[in-house]
Amino acid sequence: PDASSAISVSLRNGRITVIEPQPTIADGLGGNVDPETITFPVIQRHVDEVVTVSEPELLDTIRGLVREEHLIVEGAGAAATAAVFARKIGPGRRVVALVSGGNIDASRLTEILNYGLGTRGSGPGA
Repeated sequence: PDASSAISVSLRNGRITVIEPQPTIADGLGGNVDPETITFPVIQRHVDEVVTVSEPELLDTIRGLVREEHLIVEGAGAAATAAVFARKIGPGRRVVALVSGGNIDASRLTEILNYGLGTRGSGPGA
């Protein structure tokens, strides 16, 4: 997510870089990269591009997946789909966006659905 993009910053810098993470609905993607992880060198070698999505894009996607597809998905699990809906990836290419993870607090999900947190935008049902 834009709010906590340690991987993007680290890739730009060519090394694991500590950032000041901001709150995000995609808490599974937030925070810093563990300096002992094997993940970062794998990403450096095999990932061509990393895109980030905004909190409103994530919220719109969670809301749209519930309303249109009847899927309950957590913020991190909606990130790839949010990037597709926001047209940050995909135009002219075949893309697979996995929707995963239903670990979202029921009261938070209710708040997102009932009060429309975030701006209406690119997700399904927007």
